[in-house]
Amino acid sequence: MQNDHFHQWSRQGELLRHDSLEETREQESHHWGPPLWLAGDRVAFASPRTLLLMEGDGATTRLGNSQEGDFHCMGGLVASQDGRLLVFAGDGDLHVLFHQEQLSLRLSFRRDGQHSQAGPPLHPPALYEDGRMVLQHELGCLCCSAMGEVEWWFPGGDLSHPPVINHEASCGFQDASGRTIFVDSAGTPVNEITEPLLLAARPRGGWMALGEDALLALDRNGDLLWRLPVESGGLPPVVDSRGWTYLVDAHNQLCLVSPQGMLKHRIQLPHRPGLPGVVAAGVLALSLGHEVWCFTS
Repeated sequence: MQNDHFHQWSRQGELLRHDSLEETREQESHHWGPPLWLAGDRVAFASPRTLLLMEGDGATTRLGNSQEGDFHCMGGLVASQDGRLLVFAGDGDLHVLFHQEQLSLRLSFRRDGQHSQAGPPLHPPALYEDGRMVLQHELGCLCCSAMGEVEWWFPGGDLSHPPVINHEASCGFQDASGRTIFVDSAGTPVNEITEPLLLAARPRGGWMALGEDALLALDRNGDLLWRLPVESGGLPPVVDSRGWTYLVDAHNQLCLVSPQGMLKHRIQLPHRPGLPGVVAAGVLALSLGHEVWCFTS
């Protein structure tokens, strides 16, 4: 995304697609968030007041009624695997869009009868395959259905880090005291670690967890498998489909770690990058200033 234009490149840097979002601009300036890829070569975008769905041919459709200023999207989007369910957060509320059915919901959570809208904005939630959502809120970490029915709740969540669901339907999150808590899909606690960890799901189950001074491989219940000393750079690790882990350390070095816990490469970056993301097996993309860099393992 740059200057209200969308560009798509191949992993070799070949420009595959270029679309303008100029026709979606209103009198207010938009600050588009990162694109979210959906099934069927569709892409969703969010700005503070507008939510757009771009089809494979470049046609754009507004989702929901942004004209009333109801969205106020504060974070990125998440979607179910089939792309039917889109969820984003803002102003203490959660917005759920069943965009194929043209149905939208605004979920609000209350404390002692008072609306929580004055509280900090929500992160986008983590999604189970059945559409249930786990989110961090000023009330704590809670799981609810797509219709807003709360199934389980832990008070005192840490709003600075969103929850993560792994491939075995276990959920990990931080609480306000700095603990990392692991629960099963029913919300039953299975383990806790007395330090805050930045989590990522491993493709064959379990977790990668980055603490202040080490990268940890954990099983589905949060028990330690191996430990690699490394100073955290404050960004969560990223794991590709082969189990390789990418992380940025405290010295702005991009570190590549094998599934067995061997540090294979360190690449010095010119400055602190944006949040990295895996774009294909063995291919990592991250933003550095006004450039996008791609690395292969």
